[in-house]
Amino acid sequence: MKARSLSLVAVLALSLGGFAGGAACSDDSESEPEDKPEAKEVILADPPPPPISGGTLLVAEDERTAVAADPDRDLVWIVDTVARRVLGQVALQPDDEPGRIVAGDAGRVHVALRKGGAIATVDLATASLVARYPVCPAPRGLAFDGETGSLHVACVDGDLVSLDAATGAELRRLPLERDLRDVVIDGPRLFVSRFRSSEVLVVEGDEVVRRLLPATAQQGPDIFEPAVAWRMMPMPGGGVAVLHQRGKATPIEIKPGAYASGACSGAVVHGTVTLLDEDTLDGVVPPVVGSYLPRAVLPVDGALSADGQTFVTISAGTREIMRLQTKFFSSTLICGPGGYEGALKRGLETILGQPIAVAFAGEDRFVVQTREPAGIIVLPLEKVDDSVVAPIELGGASRFDTGHHFFHLGAESSLLSCASCHVEGGDDGRTWNFIPDGLRRTQNLRGGITASAPFHWKGDLDDMQVLLDDTFTARMGGVEMSEDEKSAVARWIDSIPLLPRAAPSDPAAVERGRLLFEGPALCSSCHEGPTYTNHKNESVGVGEELQTPALLGLWARGPFMHDGCAPTIRDRFTPCGGPAHGATGALSSVQLDDLVAFLESL
Repeated sequence: MKARSLSLVAVLALSLGGFAGGAACSDDSESEPEDKPEAKEVILADPPPPPISGGTLLVAEDERTAVAADPDRDLVWIVDTVARRVLGQVALQPDDEPGRIVAGDAGRVHVALRKGGAIATVDLATASLVARYPVCPAPRGLAFDGETGSLHVACVDGDLVSLDAATGAELRRLPLERDLRDVVIDGPRLFVSRFRSSEVLVVEGDEVVRRLLPATAQQGPDIFEPAVAWRMMPMPGGGVAVLHQRGKATPIEIKPGAYASGACSGAVVHGTVTLLDEDTLDGVVPPVVGSYLPRAVLPVDGALSADGQTFVTISAGTREIMRLQTKFFSSTLICGPGGYEGALKRGLETILGQPIAVAFAGEDRFVVQTREPAGIIVLPLEKVDDSVVAPIELGGASRFDTGHHFFHLGAESSLLSCASCHVEGGDDGRTWNFIPDGLRRTQNLRGGITASAPFHWKGDLDDMQVLLDDTFTARMGGVEMSEDEKSAVARWIDSIPLLPRAAPSDPAAVERGRLLFEGPALCSSCHEGPTYTNHKNESVGVGEELQTPALLGLWARGPFMHDGCAPTIRDRFTPCGGPAHGATGALSSVQLDDLVAFLESL
């Protein structure tokens, strides 16, 4: 894990300095280091760090031992938050990308390896890896059932897998919906969230008995729909809290500053937390409107106190921490401040670095994990003053990367980042209503998109540099980047891999579908080459010529078409796909199934 060499202070200064286009923010200018690098200096990490996913921290039952998964360095850190020292680190395999952590039995914790396709079991006393169990290509959520000794694992491909935590033996594999995120145990029931849609599935036995979406919100003329559930967590006494985003559903005029045109923070996306109590999860009452989170750009993690009265969340895009009182959560005004007690001042942020996870440590403390540099911050629940709290430095190589930095950076004028819509380097699954373009589905960025230029649905942006000028700087109101910085962003985006998935269950169907794709269906006449695009605008009968999209990783990108009219790939072969979209009208239902099998294998 190499990068251009910088001191710890210098990395912090650079990582925060680009926030408003200038130096790192500080309450005392005399305290800034003299050797701070220029804000325009470009740093390229080797290999590039993964997108921020958040939620990688656990505090053990002793309320002092913190366990932090480090996806940037493929490590698990064990820290004594009282003695303020690192007790040990556990090295994982390269590109394991550890994520969610849950406590198990006998002083052990279990860690989801997001790219490693496995669950790692770590013994805290010896700081050692004691087991590694394969589970699915991309595990995300974890829950441990102490009564049965079983682990429930939510996978991106839609499988909910139950394992014996002691042996790794598979107890059940239940196909649900794709894009699963978190799991919460509620007696015999399981609550499972879906990442981009923010839908919560209520699972009883082997059946989904109920589906819930957080409520749509309205402030003045603006309507905001639920999306992107970064974290779902249990509430004391029953129910779950869903930390998610909301996206603007009302029309957005395309012009400079367009993405700042909305209610609340001014952004077309904002953060919120929705509380779903037992009556809501039982279908007795509908969800209430969630509480608006001020300045929450990329609210990738949150934590509830043991009494359920305080909620703490972090903003990876603005590097701020918020404490809120749940009794003041509003169900009427989405912009009401509620119990918002204020974010930490920027003088403290400079020391904190970029927060990616948070957890309570007893009744009066909480712990924050920072990714660059790797650190643990212990903070009092009651914000006493503005004094700087020194981090417990974890160590490890610097993983700062200029492209990663700008992608996750919250634009000051809109409180929005690239990752707000292109979550985890992909997409939020939303369809936006733009004036004058009409409905436009957020495009996916995974799998090396620079090879599929030009960009946007009309193909009117020639390359990544033009795209960043048009989107990040103009529409979002972000800082103006140098050419080297824009190249660094393009490099980092191209490093985001496709989501891993299992091998096709029916290879013969995939092969038959390939022959149809390249033959009578005429798909390859436009979807050609290594990325399956001819880089041209084409007319498929939907009223306008649109850029031929690349098809790699298609299985994880629904809904489909420029206006999101096709919830599944199979639905693309209905009138919403356009009457001139290939020559698929004469294909039988079985042939269409084979064609879909091939498309989902890409």
